[in-house]
Formats: sequence, C-alpha cells, structure tokens
Amino acid sequence: MLSHYTLQYTKIYNLPRAQASYNSFFRNDAASCFEGKRLTVRKEISDWIENTGSDSPRTFWLSGLAGIGKSTIAQTVAAKADADGQLGASFFFSRNADSLKNPSLLFPTLAFQLSLFDQEIEHYIGEAILANPDAGSARLVDQIQQLIIAPLQKMTTPTRPILVVIDALDECAGTAKEEVIRLVVTELPNAPSLKILITSRPESEIRTIIKSQQNELHTIILNNIEDPVVQDDIRKFLRFRLQKMAALFPDCDWHFTEDELEQLVAMAAKLFIFAVTVMKYIEDRVVMDPRAQLENLLSITKPDFSESNPYADLNSVYLQVLSSAIPKASRTKFVMKRFQTVVGSIVSLNKPFSYNELAKLLNVKVAYIKAAINALHSVLVVPATDDGILGVYHKSFPDFIVDPDRCRNPAFLVDPPAHHARLARACIECLIPFYEEQQRLSDPYGGELSSYPLLVRYSALSLSYHLDRTQNLDEETIERLSTFVSRFTVAWYISHCVLDSENAKNAFIALCSVSTVAVRFFVYSF
Repeated sequence: MLSHYTLQYTKIYNLPRAQASYNSFFRNDAASCFEGKRLTVRKEISDWIENTGSDSPRTFWLSGLAGIGKSTIAQTVAAKADADGQLGASFFFSRNADSLKNPSLLFPTLAFQLSLFDQEIEHYIGEAILANPDAGSARLVDQIQQLIIAPLQKMTTPTRPILVVIDALDECAGTAKEEVIRLVVTELPNAPSLKILITSRPESEIRTIIKSQQNELHTIILNNIEDPVVQDDIRKFLRFRLQKMAALFPDCDWHFTEDELEQLVAMAAKLFIFAVTVMKYIEDRVVMDPRAQLENLLSITKPDFSESNPYADLNSVYLQVLSSAIPKASRTKFVMKRFQTVVGSIVSLNKPFSYNELAKLLNVKVAYIKAAINALHSVLVVPATDDGILGVYHKSFPDFIVDPDRCRNPAFLVDPPAHHARLARACIECLIPFYEEQQRLSDPYGGELSSYPLLVRYSALSLSYHLDRTQNLDEETIERLSTFVSRFTVAWYISHCVLDSENAKNAFIALCSVSTVAVRFFVYSF
C-alpha cells in the first residue's frame, strides 16, 4: 500500500505541465544579460524582491516594445534568483510550442515547481490534489485557488520572498488569455510570500487590467529608460561581439572602427534585438565575409529612431537581410514563389515544424525548403538536421514581414490571409484521405490518440485556426472544404475532442468557426 507521502508526490508529479522554466530544454538558446548590462533595471528588480515591507507591491510589471530586452532580463533575474535559492517557479511563454502558449498549463506548472522548491509547500499542494483530484484540469480560477493560493495560505513556517517569473505573458494564446492575465495580475498576489515578476508587451488587454491594479504594482516601461543608459549597454554588447570576429573568421580581413561601432549603436536605438540581429548577419557562416556584411549594414540607412517609428532601423536591417539573401537579379518568379511559400508558412503556422513535417504538409521536397531559407540564418532558426525545428529567432521578424508599413518591399511582404488559406487547404488535403482510410477500416472516428499521425494531429487542431484568418478561398479549396464538411464533420469533431481532451470546449469552438467559414463561402446551409 502506498504511503500518504507517496500518494501526494504521485499526484503532484502527474499534474499536467509544460517544460516552461527559464532553464528548460526549449530555452537552450535563451540569452542572459551580457556582463554589466541592464544593471539599473536588474538592481531595481533585486531591491523589489528583497523588500518585504507591507508597502512593497507583490507584483512587478516589466513592459516594453518587442525586441527591447524583456525576456533577456527575465532570464537573467530567474537564473540569479535560482542560484540564490529564491526562485520558486518560472514560466516563459512562447508562440513556438503548443504547451508554452497554453493557458491551462500555467498554474499547474507553477504549482509543480513550487512543490519542488519547498517541502511544506509540497505537502499542502499534495493535500490539495488529494482533496481535489481534478484540480490540474479544473477551471483556471479553481486551479489557481486550489493549487497555489490555498496551499501557500496554510504555510506556518516563515519564509523569505519566493520569486515567480512569468515571461511574455502576452504570448499566452487561446480564448482564456484575458482570464489568465486577470488571474495572474489580481489573484496570484494573494498567495503569501510570492513576489511575481511579469514581462509583456504593452498590449491593450494587459494595460487595461494593469491599470486597474496600478497602485498594487511596481512598473518599469523599458521604452522610457534614458537613451544613454540603454545605448551604453548595447555598445558593450556590440563591442564584445565585434572584437571576437577575428577569432571566428581567422582567414578574413576583419577590422572595425569606433565610428562604425557608434553608427550601429545609434541605429539600434533602444532595441536589443537590433544588436542581436546585426551580429547574426555579420557572423553569417554562409557568406563568410564579416567585413562586407558590416559595410552593407552601415550603408542602408541613417539613424531614424523616434517614438512614433521605433522600428525604423530594425525594418531596414530586416530588409537588408532579405535583400542579401535574394539579390534583385535572382528574384525570378520561381524563387520568390518559393520564398513566399516557405517563409510565409513558417510565420503563419500554428506551431513550428521540422523540415520533414513542413515538406509533407506543403507537398514539396525538403530541398525546396532548404533552398528558400539557406541564407536567412540571421532571422530564422535553420536547423542542421531534417528533423530539427524551424522557427524565427524573434517575434519582431514575423511582425515586420506581414506589415506593409514596415516591410516596404512588396517582393518580401507576406500576406497572412493568403498563406492561411493555403495552409487551410493543406490541412483539408491531409484530413480527407485519413478519414477515408479510417472509414475503410470501419473506424470512422479515427481511433485512439496513438492512431493519429503528427500531421493529422496538426491539421485537425489547426484547420479552424487557419480558416479563421482567411479572406478568400479559390474555387478548388471551396470545393474541397465542401467535401470535408459534408462527409467528415462528425469524425473531425470527435478527433478534435480526442486530441485536445483537456479542453473539450475548444472542439465546439472550432466546429462553430469552421461552420461559419463554410457558410461564408456558400459551402452549405443549415
């Protein structure tokens, strides 16, 4: 018979959770602050953590534009707090993996990590799960109350502040996003001893909730930090990386001047992602000519940062990266269609794919994909193996490439509705033969979870995601959608329930969504 402690531990271990901590495998490439960088902000956060006075807010909101360095600061703070024995839990949201943007996994993941941090917390969380066995899959408000707030309220041993870091809260996805934000900002601080560091872009839904609690939060808006302070940090980073170039490229004629360094600093303005991107561009192992790459960058624009146009120079760098990857003389109809197909898909997918998976979904060869992105290492994650995951280095790149006000060259501009229409068609073409085969096997509803190939899983869960984002469908796609809806709606709905069993309501939402799109394109009528 299992002991009471073993039962508790087993229940905690079986909580649904994401590998979302600051040091998880998914964050292998995550950067920490360069030595001596962002010291003012880091000290302010450190002082806030240590302040146990009743007048010290329990929540710290670090806000700023995409690319300004929020996640790097959060990564650094989490690592130091962990080394100091103060980090209770961390959750780094990301669009690049389903589990890392899933709102239903936030509170169980934090509860699991908190149970590892302290034995008394572990005991009370274990007791809570024994009393409420479904707490890990309950409503979000019940999750946070049963798994975190109530257990910590029972603690009797005095403890110093326990830091919880929640990074990129704005990248939480799904219909429960606003509820998660509200619970994190208004309810999580009710858990005794917790100090909660939140980072996010200043999106309207977050700002509205933050504003209602503004007297209860400590806030830093990175955009508002004085230019000299930020630029000095960027200068240190660029100098360090530029000085390493001779060792990275011993056969090249490498040198840089202080004037060139200052030009890059001025162009970067307050955006650390600018500095990171230009260094990836200069260090490109395909081109193998860092001096020429640097000269290309310095020739493209004059510093043009302003509050109304903060991404002006970053836009220019992204255009330079794309123009270098596909010079004007090489922009044939075939090459640009390949670029649009591959890059447009990478920035439009609901989850990242490997070369092999993307090739199957798009019905092209792996070599076709590799040729399209071979020279885009500065902005895309280009894996070394065919089963490595493709992706973007920073969310500012997809933001740039779909915005006609930022991506001024129409050859590179990605039209999201068109790409979502193509991906929706790809999902339909994946699902129809699968369900036809299941019918031949007398298993019309697709069987158990293990019977779904990876692409079928993606297609079943993402069809509504892509259809929702279309504006027009060609006649062939409408015809295929008509076939799908008329023959396989029930099978697809049940598949969605099987594949997303923890969020069954999502299947109904997806069904309503696809039905609405079908009606819009006169596929069928009720």
